[in-house]
Amino acid sequence: MRLLILIFCFAFGSIFAQFNPNGIEQAWVTNTTKKSIELNELLVVGNVERTISIDFPEFLDFSKADKAYLPNEPVLVVEIKGETKAYPLSVLIYHQVINDEIKYIPFCVTFCPTTNSILVYNRRYSHNDKEYMLKFGSSGMYRNGNMVLFDRNTETWWQQLTGEAIVGEMHGKTLERYPHLILPYKEYKINYPNGLVLNPKTGFKHKYGETPLPNYENKVRPLYITDSVDLRINPMEKIVVTSFSKNSNVYPLSKVVNEEVINDNQNDSVRVIFYLKGMVSVLDKEKLSEAKDNGIVTVFSRKLNEQTLDFYQENGRFYDKQTESEWNISGWCIEGELKNQQLKKVPYFTPFSFVWFSFYPKSIVIE
Repeated sequence: MRLLILIFCFAFGSIFAQFNPNGIEQAWVTNTTKKSIELNELLVVGNVERTISIDFPEFLDFSKADKAYLPNEPVLVVEIKGETKAYPLSVLIYHQVINDEIKYIPFCVTFCPTTNSILVYNRRYSHNDKEYMLKFGSSGMYRNGNMVLFDRNTETWWQQLTGEAIVGEMHGKTLERYPHLILPYKEYKINYPNGLVLNPKTGFKHKYGETPLPNYENKVRPLYITDSVDLRINPMEKIVVTSFSKNSNVYPLSKVVNEEVINDNQNDSVRVIFYLKGMVSVLDKEKLSEAKDNGIVTVFSRKLNEQTLDFYQENGRFYDKQTESEWNISGWCIEGELKNQQLKKVPYFTPFSFVWFSFYPKSIVIE
């Protein structure tokens, strides 16, 4: 009988409440009359802040960080005004949100493991002639398998993948994305010798070298999905997204791995996608030290000094056709006419295909 009731509620339940099959208690002051979605699109999977954000992160220099992290484990790199910080995904996967700042510029680092969606957003926002310094956390709710954030200032609910406020005082607003890189720790250390690394001594008792979602990326069906998924490609295949628009081109990771360099042109923008082996996954084996090599993907603008560069790879090295200069995976020119110049970073990410198509079904798969 209970199963029948749950099925009935799921299929015909009220559009005025979130889908909460386990009756998890959540207390909100959110103005749910202001919304751009129906509330029953939201799946409640845990209490508010079931994964507790890091709000006052501390950092290490490389002499200490070397003892804490593996050379080939992934770190999220944020650079602002010449200062750089790295956030290892082995830590971020447990907290999912880190509120931080660099040179008084506030941002939040977000990671939804169930969708492999990693994005950085500006925390400063103007609304109704009022300036906010937003502080984010995990709401315990998911939509289309993707986590829903909330800000503690107004308790507005924000979609992590799109950055859009979907319910609450700021509904309809969209957060500004900041560019970032996902690099192996050793590559970050080489290219940013003065950079800092998140201190794994966070005050929480997590096993940061082990994943809470072992073998997840190898599963057939993703978590927290209440509807059918797009089957144009394997729902759990990662795709490379370089443009956040309704009709954007997306590239299956398998294509990027095979070609290693893709010169991308869409929406009046020219970008390059680089791929190189050498970085493990936090969604594979339980122990990060045993995880498979998923490789490194980075994306940059191809415009440099008012010139559009075309790239190719040869024997695992990247070159531009215009000057035959050599570039590394971090976008730095290491040999040739353009030596010591860096390509401009642009927002990108590599989510599982099912979640991207849930939000952007008109996207075009380039195979």
